[in-house]
Amino acid sequence: MYTIFICPYPTKEYQNTITRYRTMEENVVGSVHAPEEDYDLTTVVMLCLGGAGDENYQGLLKMLDTLLSETLDYPEKKQILQEEFDISMTETMEEEVRTMCSLGQGIAERNFNKGIEVGIAEGEMKTLLKDLRNLMESLNLSITQAMNALKIPDEERPKYRELLGQT
Repeated sequence: MYTIFICPYPTKEYQNTITRYRTMEENVVGSVHAPEEDYDLTTVVMLCLGGAGDENYQGLLKMLDTLLSETLDYPEKKQILQEEFDISMTETMEEEVRTMCSLGQGIAERNFNKGIEVGIAEGEMKTLLKDLRNLMESLNLSITQAMNALKIPDEERPKYRELLGQT
């Protein structure tokens, strides 16, 4: 059985690499030896993309990077696949490439929206911290009194205590 992971955004050291991981025998208690073919039934392959920039950016890595690219549009992808990989664009293949373009666009939109959500949450947290500090300083309230005034839920209070250095 093969499990293949395609990592479109690996850390720098893993960019443009293909790594295989296999099962090996390790006696934890006792001493028994089975033939490798009895247990080495699983292989994991990590395909880590990374874009142009080194000598490994070719073949399968470049093709997958092209298909999953968030910056290339369909005509660009089609041209690269035809010219560099000699892939003829049948109707079925064109439909698959369009699907991959949609997948790439979906990933981009999801990451963009996630970034917006994180930005909003961080902005709200900074505002709330500022409000807590202002209440504590201006009205000489304890952190608990300030959190009560702002109706901060109990489950969020430890986070704000820590951020204000009041653990």
